[in-house]
Amino acid sequence: MARKKGKTGLNPLQKKFVVEYLVDFNATKAAIRAGYSPKSAYSQAHELLKVPEIRAAIALKTDALLTEAGVSAGRIIREYSRIAFGDIREGVNWDDEGNVTWTPSADLPADFAATIGEFSQTVTVIPQKGGGEPIERRQMKLKQHDKLNALAKLFEYEGLARDMRMKVELTGKDGGPVEHVVDHRATLAQVLAKVAPLPDGGAASEADPGAAT
Repeated sequence: MARKKGKTGLNPLQKKFVVEYLVDFNATKAAIRAGYSPKSAYSQAHELLKVPEIRAAIALKTDALLTEAGVSAGRIIREYSRIAFGDIREGVNWDDEGNVTWTPSADLPADFAATIGEFSQTVTVIPQKGGGEPIERRQMKLKQHDKLNALAKLFEYEGLARDMRMKVELTGKDGGPVEHVVDHRATLAQVLAKVAPLPDGGAASEADPGAAT
């Protein structure tokens, strides 16, 4: 007996697959959780992802989740830019004698705080002979996110924008087609210019990154 399809063109089992697929993007596991046979889940999942209605439902729900979470291409590029171009001197200072001072977390610039992947402190207590007051030595460790990886990701975005040229067919003179080319390189260049620090150390303008997407 064929399963009844709803307004989306999907039957209940397919709808369940879409929901489960968005959990971990593992099609085989999603098919099993949705109720398909584990023995044929791999091949079933492969075929399910070919169904236009399923692909459309996944795209629609993914967009909704990203919007709800406030995720956009502009925001992703901004975060990678913070990591790639962050200056450690905004949070840590040292002099010629090797004395190190740390900027309190409450005073850290937001752009530098975004570069921090890990911060830890180790306290070592050293007892003194004769019952003297123990000495505490504190060692702080700051680890930033991988700058080279962030630069590589930005390079990928730049390359993608360079190669991505959208052709839109419009009606031209005498009803003939007119090719309208939209080049996204300029858009990405504007986003990077807004989020990346200026060469002289000046502050970039704070525009809404989502507006460029």
